[in-house]
Amino acid sequence: ITGGQTFNSVTLRPGAVLHIDGPAKVVMPMTIPSATTVWLNTTDSTDNIGLPTRIDGTLVLNAPLTMVVPRQVAGTLWTRQVVTMPRSLDLLPGGTLRVDEMLTITGDVTMSAGANITHSQQVRKMDLRVTGRLLVPIGAAVHADAAGFPGGNLGSFGCSGTTHDPVT
Repeated sequence: ITGGQTFNSVTLRPGAVLHIDGPAKVVMPMTIPSATTVWLNTTDSTDNIGLPTRIDGTLVLNAPLTMVVPRQVAGTLWTRQVVTMPRSLDLLPGGTLRVDEMLTITGDVTMSAGANITHSQQVRKMDLRVTGRLLVPIGAAVHADAAGFPGGNLGSFGCSGTTHDPVT
């Protein structure tokens, strides 16, 4: 949906992908159920939409944003641009926080067993800033396993692996 469009409600069915581009208006609060994805693609995409406090599907923050919700993540919260969250965040069992840019959380990040914090493959900008406590219990993980550049013969230089030029 794009800026200027108005909807009374939006229902996401399993497999649905919704891109919000601009300040569209949705009167009723949205839910992001399991097996659905919502992309917020512009800085004003949240101006007239009531996002849920709990994410069970995937919420992709694809623009610089300040987000007061979600408060709980049982699915995936994926930050692809600089994002600020002025509140604490709970990662529930099975919840994933994927950080591909700077994410600043003013408050605590509380992880449950089975929750993960990670980044996408070949991303070098993961920057998680938590002003409160980062609570990682047994069974939760903060990792970047196999998320770097491919090595060996899987890289772009044959058996010489892969490199990154910070200038380009």
